[in-house]
Amino acid sequence: ICHVIHYNHVSPYQSTKFLFGKVTKYVADLCHKRVSDKLEVGYLGDARTYLHAEDAMNAAIKIMEVPYPATYTVSNNEFIYARYLVETAFKIRGCNWKDHVIENKDLKRVGPTMDDMLFDDRTTRALGWSPSWKLEEILDEAIEYHV
Repeated sequence: ICHVIHYNHVSPYQSTKFLFGKVTKYVADLCHKRVSDKLEVGYLGDARTYLHAEDAMNAAIKIMEVPYPATYTVSNNEFIYARYLVETAFKIRGCNWKDHVIENKDLKRVGPTMDDMLFDDRTTRALGWSPSWKLEEILDEAIEYHV
């Protein structure tokens, strides 16, 4: 038996209900002139972690191979502010996010913030696991998927 906590694992298939999917689809649509409205996002000061789903599953597989019960936290331990996520996604395609994004405080996510979360590096230390995807690669893959 294993108990795994995964924080914000994402992939190109991420729903547009979430910031990651919303931003990557918008950037793809913008590049192909399929959108004319500005992108409305919630509070850009929120921090999250973004881990590729492939990395999350590779960690889970390693955890399932452990012969004793334990709890693991699967995260890259990087706190990414929404502003940086948005800026990076637009920058990948050569656009200035400030020309296309409107912050709408009414869309602010309600719930725990990354400040409320505690991480440890038990998964990395015990299993020799570390994420292989960088944020820019994850964003680029997702934007390309929406093209």
